Amino acid sequence: MPTERRRGPAARLLLVLLALAAPALMAAPARAADTRHTCEVGMLLSDLYALDPAHDSFSAKFDLWSTCPSRPGPDPIAEPEFTDAIRVRVDVSDTRTVAGRRWTITTFNGTFHHDWDTSAFPFDRHRLTISFHPTALPSASSFTVDRTGSHALSTLDPGDYSVTAFGVAPSLTRYPGGLGAPGRGGPDTAYPGLTATVDLRRSGYIGFLTLITPLYISVAVTAITFLMTSRDSDVMLARLGLAGSGLFAVVINMQSTHTDLGLTTLALIDLLHLAGLAFVLVAVAATVVCWHRLVRMQHVLRLKQLNRRVAFVALLAYGTTNVVLLTRDWFPS
Repeated sequence: MPTERRRGPAARLLLVLLALAAPALMAAPARAADTRHTCEVGMLLSDLYALDPAHDSFSAKFDLWSTCPSRPGPDPIAEPEFTDAIRVRVDVSDTRTVAGRRWTITTFNGTFHHDWDTSAFPFDRHRLTISFHPTALPSASSFTVDRTGSHALSTLDPGDYSVTAFGVAPSLTRYPGGLGAPGRGGPDTAYPGLTATVDLRRSGYIGFLTLITPLYISVAVTAITFLMTSRDSDVMLARLGLAGSGLFAVVINMQSTHTDLGLTTLALIDLLHLAGLAFVLVAVAATVVCWHRLVRMQHVLRLKQLNRRVAFVALLAYGTTNVVLLTRDWFPS
């Protein structure tokens, strides 16, 4: 009995000590989590220029910033790896302590690869992306993306385009294998990063008018040939030469436009040129048939009336084709 009475106070003392130690034991994992080096990363897009569909590239100037704990630790933007970058340079970088946290901002200027799809030109839309990930991000470190603080300047002037949307989001870049790192096996290696997207819509049509004007001039000059009907062989020879020159001009302009836009497939601008090519071919064929009938001494007035009817039908078909092609791509699907 005395032994049991001695055990009673000891057991109660043990229970009290456990009750006092429980909060400390429960707080230990939280303190361990607090030691994780977590940063916040954002972007400011300040310039977008040199949009080059012919060379599948564009250039941009932007700021990346990071806000990290003041204690020593890795900075996500200290050594960034930009995916799809052709060349990138650092213009200026600054690090300081603000409100007890380490704030770093770096200005980058670079050229990036982009697979331009101008098949709907001049009604084309594009989504440009700039992605980066830290080259070395230890497991004890992480970062979040500052979505609300990231934005693009309203003064951006990307030529014939206007910016319709801008945003940043977390991304994950995967590389096959362990990249040769000792002890890093597995099927691939994943690097968390940030991806900025810029949505563009063509809002200027000066470039389109510059490329399409030679085509319409060639068609207009070729249409005049339908009015040149005469028994004079010099007149008919001049008519044939004018139609042939129009044919040559359309083909050359089509090739030049295809190259300038970096096209690899049949596009809207190609269809417009093919319609013009068909009209010029009709004019050439009408010239040859008319000349043949004049040689066979058919009535000149009757041939003039026939040429005018052919010209009317050809111009109506050409104009209708242009309207259908242009309105079809006016509103994107």
